[in-house]
Amino acid sequence: PRDCIDRPKQGFEVPLEHWFRGPLYVYIKDELLDSKFVSYGFRKEGIAKLIEDHKNFREDYSKHLWALLMLKKWLEIWFSH
Repeated sequence: PRDCIDRPKQGFEVPLEHWFRGPLYVYIKDELLDSKFVSYGFRKEGIAKLIEDHKNFREDYSKHLWALLMLKKWLEIWFSH
C-alpha cells in the first residue's frame, strides 16, 4: 500500500522487556550474577533485585539489564588476557 511505502523511516525495537521476563530470564540471571562479574565491584544483591523486580513486573529494568549485560561482555573481552 502507498501509505506503507511513503511513510517515514521507522526504527525496530527489540522486545528486551519480554525476553528478560521469559526466554532469557535464566540466561540474564546466570550472566549477571556470575561471581567473576560481581568481583568487579557490583553488589550481587542489587543486581538480583533488579532482575527479580523486572521479572515480577514491579519495574521495567530491561534497559538497565541490557547495559549490565553489555558491560559484562565488554569486560570479558578486554580483561580476559
